[in-house]
Amino acid sequence: MCSIEGNWRIFPLDAPTATFSPFKGPVDQWRAKRGERPFPRWNDYDIGDFAGWYGWISLNRVDPRNRDVLVELFGTRLSESLGIELTGRTLRDPALGFADSYVDRVYAHFADIVTRPGIGLRSVSLAPMGREHVTGWILDLPVSKSGNEATHVMTFTTRTSVKT
Repeated sequence: MCSIEGNWRIFPLDAPTATFSPFKGPVDQWRAKRGERPFPRWNDYDIGDFAGWYGWISLNRVDPRNRDVLVELFGTRLSESLGIELTGRTLRDPALGFADSYVDRVYAHFADIVTRPGIGLRSVSLAPMGREHVTGWILDLPVSKSGNEATHVMTFTTRTSVKT
């Protein structure tokens, strides 16, 4: 499997919500769940909080010891788009075939999000995977087990182009 192309940016936690269009709902919800804590806990979310995003969410634990990302949850629509199921797998799993340079890039991006901290926004194209017809945007939000230290990145994905 090849890497995924795109532009990746990290914004301050207090960046205007309009910066993250079309992700206004998830950003506003993240901020509400966060409250006065540094980060919302990922278990503060209920399944109903994700209405409209079912299948397009992933929850990723940043593993600094191994410079890797463990995908704890990978939505079904994401699996269908990529043609692979990532739930329960690390990105460095050799069976996945991700290029080391791609895993290094994802790890560095997610590590920046949880340590800086910030909100990530990526434009993506699956052209390197032979899926030129699929492009989209990914929102990356830092979340925590405790609410005090970010340990995970929750992503929301939207497809902007599906040409056949």
